Amino acid sequence: MAQQMLASGWKRAHLRAHRLQLADEVVQAGREIAVDGIYSFLRGLSHQLRVDPEREEFGLDMPHDHRVEITETRKLVLVPSAFVWPHVQLNCDDPWPMSVIYPASFVVEDARPRLPSADLVEVLRALGNDTRLRALRLIAERPRSTQELARLVGLSEAGLSKHLRQLSAAGLVTTRREGYYVLYAVSRERILPLSESVLEFLGE
Repeated sequence: MAQQMLASGWKRAHLRAHRLQLADEVVQAGREIAVDGIYSFLRGLSHQLRVDPEREEFGLDMPHDHRVEITETRKLVLVPSAFVWPHVQLNCDDPWPMSVIYPASFVVEDARPRLPSADLVEVLRALGNDTRLRALRLIAERPRSTQELARLVGLSEAGLSKHLRQLSAAGLVTTRREGYYVLYAVSRERILPLSESVLEFLGE
Protein backbone atom coordinates (compact mmCIF):
# COMPACT_ATOMS: atom_id res chain seq x y z
CA MET A 1 0.00 0.00 0.00
CA ALA A 2 2.78 2.46 0.93
CA GLN A 3 4.57 1.71 -2.32
CA GLN A 4 1.37 2.36 -4.31
CA MET A 5 0.79 5.64 -2.48
CA LEU A 6 4.36 6.78 -3.20
CA ALA A 7 3.98 5.87 -6.87
CA SER A 8 0.66 7.70 -7.05
CA GLY A 9 2.19 10.79 -5.42
CA TRP A 10 5.13 10.74 -7.83
CA LYS A 11 2.76 10.53 -10.81
CA ARG A 12 0.71 13.48 -9.57
CA ALA A 13 3.84 15.59 -9.09
CA HIS A 14 5.12 14.51 -12.50
CA LEU A 15 1.82 15.42 -14.17
CA ARG A 16 1.74 18.80 -12.42
CA ALA A 17 5.23 19.57 -13.72
CA HIS A 18 4.20 18.50 -17.21
CA ARG A 19 1.11 20.72 -17.10
CA LEU A 20 3.22 23.76 -16.28
CA GLN A 21 5.74 22.93 -19.00
CA LEU A 22 2.99 22.33 -21.56
CA ALA A 23 1.35 25.65 -20.64
CA ASP A 24 4.70 27.35 -21.34
CA GLU A 25 4.85 25.48 -24.66
CA VAL A 26 1.50 26.95 -25.70
CA VAL A 27 2.64 30.48 -24.89
CA GLN A 28 5.94 29.98 -26.74
CA ALA A 29 4.16 28.53 -29.78
CA GLY A 30 1.87 31.57 -29.90
CA ARG A 31 4.86 33.91 -29.87
CA GLU A 32 6.66 32.00 -32.64
CA ILE A 33 3.55 31.93 -34.84
CA ALA A 34 2.96 35.65 -34.29
CA VAL A 35 6.52 36.48 -35.37
CA ASP A 36 7.31 33.89 -38.07
CA GLY A 37 3.91 32.60 -39.19
CA ILE A 38 2.20 29.24 -38.92
CA TYR A 39 4.14 27.51 -41.71
CA SER A 40 7.52 28.37 -40.24
CA PHE A 41 6.33 26.99 -36.91
CA LEU A 42 5.00 23.78 -38.48
CA ARG A 43 8.22 23.23 -40.42
CA GLY A 44 10.19 23.30 -37.18
CA LEU A 45 8.07 20.65 -35.45
CA SER A 46 9.26 17.53 -37.25
CA HIS A 47 10.90 16.34 -40.46
CA GLN A 48 7.82 14.10 -40.87
CA LEU A 49 5.64 17.09 -41.67
CA ARG A 50 5.59 18.22 -45.31
CA VAL A 51 5.03 21.98 -45.32
CA ASP A 52 4.36 24.04 -48.47
CA PRO A 53 3.80 27.75 -47.58
CA GLU A 54 3.29 28.77 -51.22
CA ARG A 55 0.35 26.40 -51.66
CA GLU A 56 -0.70 26.95 -48.04
CA GLU A 57 -0.63 23.22 -47.36
CA PHE A 58 0.89 20.83 -44.87
CA GLY A 59 0.50 17.16 -44.04
CA LEU A 60 2.11 13.75 -43.60
CA ASP A 61 3.13 11.33 -46.35
CA MET A 62 0.65 8.59 -45.54
CA PRO A 63 -1.76 6.32 -47.43
CA HIS A 64 -4.63 8.16 -45.69
CA ASP A 65 -4.54 11.03 -48.18
CA HIS A 66 -7.20 13.71 -48.54
CA ARG A 67 -7.38 17.49 -48.46
CA VAL A 68 -9.12 19.31 -45.65
CA GLU A 69 -9.71 23.05 -45.60
CA ILE A 70 -9.03 25.10 -42.48
CA THR A 71 -11.76 27.71 -42.09
CA GLU A 72 -13.15 30.10 -39.50
CA THR A 73 -15.65 27.46 -38.45
CA ARG A 74 -13.22 24.55 -38.63
CA LYS A 75 -10.04 25.76 -37.04
CA LEU A 76 -6.69 24.04 -36.50
CA VAL A 77 -5.76 23.11 -32.93
CA LEU A 78 -2.05 22.81 -32.07
CA VAL A 79 -1.40 20.45 -29.16
CA PRO A 80 2.03 20.05 -27.53
CA SER A 81 2.37 16.61 -25.97
CA ALA A 82 4.73 14.79 -23.64
CA PHE A 83 3.79 11.41 -25.10
CA VAL A 84 4.01 11.41 -28.94
CA TRP A 85 7.78 11.84 -29.39
CA PRO A 86 9.38 11.11 -31.83
CA HIS A 87 6.25 11.34 -33.98
CA VAL A 88 3.75 14.00 -35.00
CA GLN A 89 0.07 13.11 -35.17
CA LEU A 90 -2.55 14.76 -37.36
CA ASN A 91 -6.28 14.44 -36.96
CA CYS A 92 -8.64 15.54 -39.71
CA ASP A 93 -11.58 13.18 -39.13
CA ASP A 94 -14.91 14.11 -37.56
CA PRO A 95 -16.12 14.38 -34.88
CA TRP A 96 -12.71 15.29 -33.43
CA PRO A 97 -11.23 18.76 -33.88
CA MET A 98 -8.68 19.19 -36.65
CA SER A 99 -5.36 19.07 -34.82
CA VAL A 100 -1.60 18.69 -34.94
CA ILE A 101 -0.24 16.88 -31.88
CA TYR A 102 3.51 17.42 -31.66
CA PRO A 103 6.30 16.64 -29.17
CA ALA A 104 6.85 19.36 -26.60
CA SER A 105 10.31 20.90 -26.79
CA PHE A 106 11.25 19.78 -23.26
CA VAL A 107 10.61 16.16 -24.33
CA VAL A 108 12.74 16.58 -27.46
CA GLU A 109 15.50 18.15 -25.37
CA ASP A 110 15.46 15.32 -22.82
CA ALA A 111 15.58 12.72 -25.60
CA ARG A 112 18.79 14.07 -27.13
CA PRO A 113 21.78 11.89 -26.35
CA ARG A 114 24.64 13.62 -24.57
CA LEU A 115 28.15 12.80 -23.49
CA PRO A 116 29.12 13.46 -19.85
CA SER A 117 31.88 16.06 -19.54
CA ALA A 118 34.60 13.51 -18.70
CA ASP A 119 33.63 11.42 -21.72
CA LEU A 120 33.54 14.53 -23.88
CA VAL A 121 37.15 15.35 -22.99
CA GLU A 122 38.22 11.78 -23.74
CA VAL A 123 36.46 11.74 -27.12
CA LEU A 124 37.83 15.13 -28.17
CA ARG A 125 41.34 14.09 -27.12
CA ALA A 126 41.04 10.93 -29.21
CA LEU A 127 39.81 12.90 -32.22
CA GLY A 128 42.45 15.63 -31.90
CA ASN A 129 45.03 13.84 -34.02
CA ASP A 130 45.35 13.71 -37.82
CA THR A 131 46.37 10.04 -37.91
CA ARG A 132 43.47 8.93 -35.74
CA LEU A 133 41.01 11.02 -37.76
CA ARG A 134 42.23 9.45 -41.01
CA ALA A 135 42.02 5.99 -39.50
CA LEU A 136 38.52 6.68 -38.19
CA ARG A 137 37.35 7.87 -41.59
CA LEU A 138 38.66 4.68 -43.21
CA ILE A 139 36.99 2.56 -40.55
CA ALA A 140 33.73 4.46 -41.12
CA GLU A 141 33.73 3.25 -44.74
CA ARG A 142 33.71 -0.37 -43.58
CA PRO A 143 35.23 -2.52 -40.80
CA ARG A 144 39.00 -2.88 -41.27
CA SER A 145 41.86 -4.79 -39.68
CA THR A 146 45.01 -3.28 -38.17
CA GLN A 147 47.05 -4.73 -41.04
CA GLU A 148 44.88 -3.06 -43.71
CA LEU A 149 44.70 0.25 -41.86
CA ALA A 150 48.46 0.38 -41.31
CA ARG A 151 49.08 0.22 -45.07
CA LEU A 152 46.40 2.82 -45.84
CA VAL A 153 47.53 5.28 -43.16
CA GLY A 154 51.24 4.73 -43.80
CA LEU A 155 52.34 3.52 -40.35
CA SER A 156 53.70 0.31 -38.93
CA GLU A 157 51.16 -1.98 -37.33
CA ALA A 158 52.71 -1.32 -33.92
CA GLY A 159 52.53 2.46 -34.46
CA LEU A 160 48.92 2.32 -35.60
CA SER A 161 47.89 0.02 -32.76
CA LYS A 162 48.60 2.81 -30.25
CA HIS A 163 46.17 5.10 -32.08
CA LEU A 164 43.55 2.37 -32.35
CA ARG A 165 43.80 1.71 -28.62
CA GLN A 166 43.07 5.36 -27.91
CA LEU A 167 40.07 5.38 -30.27
CA SER A 168 38.84 2.21 -28.61
CA ALA A 169 39.35 3.59 -25.08
CA ALA A 170 37.23 6.63 -26.03
CA GLY A 171 34.50 4.30 -27.27
CA LEU A 172 34.76 5.56 -30.85
CA VAL A 173 35.45 2.13 -32.34
CA THR A 174 34.36 -1.39 -31.54
CA THR A 175 36.19 -4.63 -32.33
CA ARG A 176 35.25 -8.12 -33.37
CA ARG A 177 37.42 -11.10 -34.24
CA GLU A 178 37.07 -12.66 -37.65
CA GLY A 179 39.41 -15.64 -37.89
CA TYR A 180 42.99 -14.44 -37.52
CA TYR A 181 42.06 -10.74 -37.81
CA VAL A 182 40.55 -8.23 -35.42
CA LEU A 183 38.23 -5.86 -37.29
CA TYR A 184 37.55 -2.30 -36.16
CA ALA A 185 34.17 -0.63 -36.75
CA VAL A 186 32.92 2.87 -35.95
CA SER A 187 30.65 3.28 -32.92
CA ARG A 188 28.16 5.76 -34.38
CA GLU A 189 26.18 5.85 -31.13
CA ARG A 190 29.22 7.47 -29.52
CA ILE A 191 29.79 10.00 -32.31
CA LEU A 192 26.20 11.13 -32.93
CA PRO A 193 25.75 13.04 -29.64
CA LEU A 194 29.15 14.73 -29.93
CA SER A 195 28.08 18.04 -31.50
CA GLU A 196 25.14 18.36 -29.09
CA SER A 197 27.43 17.78 -26.13
CA VAL A 198 29.94 20.38 -27.34
CA LEU A 199 27.17 22.96 -27.79
CA GLU A 200 25.77 22.15 -24.35
CA PHE A 201 29.22 22.60 -22.80
CA LEU A 202 29.57 25.97 -24.52
CA GLY A 203 26.22 27.02 -23.10
CA GLU A 204 24.31 27.13 -26.38
